Amino acid sequence: MSKIRVEVTSKDVKNEDGLEYTGYGIIAYRTEPPEIVFEIEDLSSEKDEVISIAKLISDNDVSAGHFGDIIEDFCV
Repeated sequence: MSKIRVEVTSKDVKNEDGLEYTGYGIIAYRTEPPEIVFEIEDLSSEKDEVISIAKLISDNDVSAGHFGDIIEDFCV
C-alpha cells in the first residue's frame, strides 16, 4: 500500500450572512494506485489548523477510515 499524501486546498466561500472568507480544506490521495481517498472543502477558515491536520494525517499515514476521528479531535 502506498503512502497517503495530503494537500491543503483553499477557496472563497460566502456564509449565510453574505460575508466572504477563505475556507481551507484537505485532499488526501494515494500515488499507487492513484486515487483520492478523502476530500473536505471548507474545513476551517484557520489555515494553520488545517495545515496541522494535514501534517498529522501525512505523518501517521492513517487509513481513510481514521480521517474523521482526527478531524473531529481538532475541530471540537
